[in-house]
Amino acid sequence: MTLPNAVHTTPEQKVHTAQLLDVAGASQFLGLTSWQVRGLLASGELRCIRVGRKIYFRRATLVRWAESSEARYKVA
Repeated sequence: MTLPNAVHTTPEQKVHTAQLLDVAGASQFLGLTSWQVRGLLASGELRCIRVGRKIYFRRATLVRWAESSEARYKVA
C-alpha cells in the first residue's frame, strides 16, 4: 500500500493512515479484483478518499459495504 509522503508524521496520523487502503489493498481485503473495486466505485456503491490522483478506502467503509452486501444476498 502506498500512502502520501509525509516528512513528519504524528502517532495519530500513523493510526489513521494504517486504516486506509489503496485500490490493491481494498481488492485484496474484499477478495475482489482491482477492476471490480473500481467498478463499485464508479457505480457509487463504494466511497473513497481522493488525494490527487490516488484513491484510498477506509477499512471501516469496506467492512460496512461487505456487511450490507451479505445482507442483500443472503441465501435462505
